[in-house]
Amino acid sequence: MKVLAIIDMQKDFIDGALGTKEAVAIVPKVAARLAQARADGETVVFTRDTHHADYLSTQEGRKLPVPHCLEGTDGWQIDAAPRVGYKLISPEDGLMPMDIYDGLESKAYGRNVEYHREINSTNIRARELAQQGAPDGTLVIGETQTAGRGRLSRSWVSPAGTGIYMSLIMRPGLPLQRLALVTPAVALGVCKGLRAACGIDARIKWPNDIVCEGRKLVGMLLDAQASTGMDGVEWVVAGIGINVHQRIDDFPEDVRGKAGSLDMLTGEKCVRAQVVRAVMAEIERAAGLLISGRDDDMMREYAELSATLGKRVCVIASDKSYEADAIRLQSDGALVVRPDGGDEHPVYAGDVSVRGIMGYV
Repeated sequence: MKVLAIIDMQKDFIDGALGTKEAVAIVPKVAARLAQARADGETVVFTRDTHHADYLSTQEGRKLPVPHCLEGTDGWQIDAAPRVGYKLISPEDGLMPMDIYDGLESKAYGRNVEYHREINSTNIRARELAQQGAPDGTLVIGETQTAGRGRLSRSWVSPAGTGIYMSLIMRPGLPLQRLALVTPAVALGVCKGLRAACGIDARIKWPNDIVCEGRKLVGMLLDAQASTGMDGVEWVVAGIGINVHQRIDDFPEDVRGKAGSLDMLTGEKCVRAQVVRAVMAEIERAAGLLISGRDDDMMREYAELSATLGKRVCVIASDKSYEADAIRLQSDGALVVRPDGGDEHPVYAGDVSVRGIMGYV
């Protein structure tokens, strides 16, 4: 076994005065070094020698054994070797930063990951980071959310260990009038990422739900802030919730008829980090089309994967609802519909909800 001493306990942790609950932060703190070590085929061990301590100091002045501080980190295992140290073993389906970084192909998206075992909302945290100047591509991941929400203020159920709950900070540098196109770009990226990672026939239900075989797999919520001069977009936060390991009984009764998961659709246990990596790569590619002014190419790809176009739909507004045919997409992402006996007109994602006549899609 090759011993790799990657942490100076005195410098990194006693000086940092980590509290008991925050002790698990040692894992993301050295995420990049762990990922590089694993890529190089090295065995990562927290060593015990004259330069390394066995304990982490807490804010209360107590000392906690290293294994105690590492326990409970969402499946990470600690292999203790007498007179050598503690080996950190990644879980099979982890979402720690090093799990995401290992094999990530995107240049910026997903390169800076902040992980939380539990968080109120990844979108709330991502907005805070964006306001503080976090770089383009910063990704916030929560193993579970206590206050997740979806489009039109709907709640989003986020049980631990079953899904992917993440928020991506994007700084596309677009003028404000093109902000609406970020929604189809993100939807396109997520859809293509799932198709690549899981081999399913994922489709986009306008504007940004991802569906397969009539069941919803992904919900999204985008927040944005205009630049100081109000003529451009300073940042966009794309909140993405992906159902991965849920079984049908795991969903609330009122959505069991329309909700699905990647495992249900593939018949296999999907690897969440692999899904995240594929989605980051495809969102970055789709966003690149926007940034380079290739809006038509992006919308053409979106239309090709649409589960809505050509279908009979029900348009649900705050004051009325009506049936219509979904005809085409406008260049700004609006859906053009034709009601019975009426004229074609566009509907916008922020104003209405669109449902299939015979089901969710």
